[in-house]
Amino acid sequence: MQMIRIILLNLFLFALPFLLYSGYMYLVRGHRDPLMILENAPLSWLIGIGAALAVIALFTLGKLDGKPPGQIYVPSTVKDGQIVPGHFIGPSAQKAAVPQNHTAE
Repeated sequence: MQMIRIILLNLFLFALPFLLYSGYMYLVRGHRDPLMILENAPLSWLIGIGAALAVIALFTLGKLDGKPPGQIYVPSTVKDGQIVPGHFIGPSAQKAAVPQNHTAE
């Protein structure tokens, strides 16, 4: 579900310059024909700004949504017929998860 949120956010941010430009042309300039609006649009600028917004969002989400260093990802498993989603465990939980006859590296 989180991946769908990221994809939709990036699609929205990429489309945002086109939406703003179209809205400006519709409201201020009085162009009512959608094809006329996009025919004279500065497409290279709109694509560049949309791509930049999407890349900034990806970078920001990667930095803010990430987990602190030192944590280990535990992939999803099936226990007693139920799916346990993947999660991160911290350093204290890592020590408890290692059996006594093994050493953590």
